[in-house]
Amino acid sequence: MIFNGILLTAAKQIKQERSTSSIYHLLTGSRSIQTLQDAHIFSNQAFFGIYRGLRKQIFDEKITALIQAGFLEETVEEKGRQAVRCLPEGETWLAAHQSRIPFHYFQGFLYFDKADVFYNRLLLLVQTLSNTNESNFSFIPVIHQPATERFVRQFYKQIKENERSYLEELYDELVQLLAAFPEEEAQIFIDRFSGYNHYGKSLDQLAIQYNREAADIRLLLVGMIHMLLQKIEISQSDYSALYPLVADLGQTVKLVGSPGKTYDLFKQGLTPEEISRIRSLKINTIYDHLAEIALYDPAFPFSDYVSERDTKEILQAIQETNSFKLKTIKENVHPEISFFQIRLMLVFHHKLREGGSRHG
Repeated sequence: MIFNGILLTAAKQIKQERSTSSIYHLLTGSRSIQTLQDAHIFSNQAFFGIYRGLRKQIFDEKITALIQAGFLEETVEEKGRQAVRCLPEGETWLAAHQSRIPFHYFQGFLYFDKADVFYNRLLLLVQTLSNTNESNFSFIPVIHQPATERFVRQFYKQIKENERSYLEELYDELVQLLAAFPEEEAQIFIDRFSGYNHYGKSLDQLAIQYNREAADIRLLLVGMIHMLLQKIEISQSDYSALYPLVADLGQTVKLVGSPGKTYDLFKQGLTPEEISRIRSLKINTIYDHLAEIALYDPAFPFSDYVSERDTKEILQAIQETNSFKLKTIKENVHPEISFFQIRLMLVFHHKLREGGSRHG
């Protein structure tokens, strides 16, 4: 049900402007500029990267099932471009199940870089403390990731002398946090934990036990982790046992990799052409980076790249066509306006809607 609800909601938000593949890239957290911008302009940020291990075959099967149920429709435009539409029956289903799907749990864009790291650390830490508390120092770790194991090993050394009191504090904080969820959801979360002579249940085992789809169990846990992270970060002093598990993780999805290197040069005042030359990258690649930078930088100088006249023309085209398609907008502005400038104005338009930065 959760998976269906998210797919239908994402399709409803994109309003036939994108294909089903765009939803797949959204859920799996693609870092392409198209997916990042789409997440913002279609207000689908909450779903960004919430199903990172989703196989395309599983996704396609689910989409096909929703089409066969009469909830979704894939349409083909005159020029052969495919789009997806949430049908009235799909919207009716969404309205009927709205209260049973925890959409408000999800903050995918905010916690994309943190959720998995925090959860893996928590699972391994609980398993470690449950065993060491029973003087069992030989167990098979449930998380096989060098970085996670290294973190828990170092963290255990720090709290070893006060292990019992830390374990009690950790227990109390988890009880307090999970009390805010329905009882069954809290139990599902707990059932994933491994302890002394006990291994947590798999997603498939939980799906059978609670009569839910495995995909829904996975998504529910992701949403719950997002909620936990939000509360822990807002009230750090109230969660002194849990906050150290995220204290070193910094902020959310930001500019990393190649766009991050471009941003460093951009902040030095270099032009796109200069950055292109220094980094030995095509100018269009730098333009893509700048469009991504514009999403995050509250002081991005839009007017350095788009004149006031062109700004008005692009924004008017967005309004008149009621479209966020680059090609549609390009066809309704004068030829000298580039796709890069339109991308920037889509970001600017989003920031205006969200009450963000002003032009300049």
